Amino acid sequence: MTIDELLAAAGLTANDEIPIWDAEATGEPTKKITVQNFASAVKTLASLLGTGEIANNLTTTTAGKVLDARQGKALNEAITNVEQSAAYEYGSNNNGAYYKFKDGLLICTKTSTGEISVTSPWGNLYEGSLNLGNWPYSFIGTPYISVANVGGGGGMIESVNNTSPTSCGTVWITRPNTNTQTNYFHVIGIGRWK
Repeated sequence: MTIDELLAAAGLTANDEIPIWDAEATGEPTKKITVQNFASAVKTLASLLGTGEIANNLTTTTAGKVLDARQGKALNEAITNVEQSAAYEYGSNNNGAYYKFKDGLLICTKTSTGEISVTSPWGNLYEGSLNLGNWPYSFIGTPYISVANVGGGGGMIESVNNTSPTSCGTVWITRPNTNTQTNYFHVIGIGRWK
């Protein structure tokens, strides 16, 4: 069946108009094209496809579906960005676990446990400290750090000091009375490995 026969079968005439919207447009169509001009454009496109002259970074989605060249390029760029930022190394050792990303991001996690003597007066409170140990993988600069008191003796985290590219630093606990206690801390460091 030719294009002309197909249009006739659909009940369209050469002077009927087809609405067209720009890629970003909403609401009313931005222009109209006659069926005759549309059929001519389709014939030209069909002849170009037959010669293999149109194929510019096309990407298939599912069987029988093809994105146009702009969508294919955007999809390829998005896939490349995900691949470049994807974790490509996971490891763990006695100091915890680490996730190295291709773009240089490094995330380290660990649990530190230890006995803290919260006996040093600090105003109306008492404080004590615990060395959190070393990172499972070294950062190239001092990372951002998050420490949570997840169990054991009570108290509030006062501060974390002396964090470095290799050390998680020292956590200080404060409470209203003296106590020698065991605390459990979850530690997360976020920084760069390259």
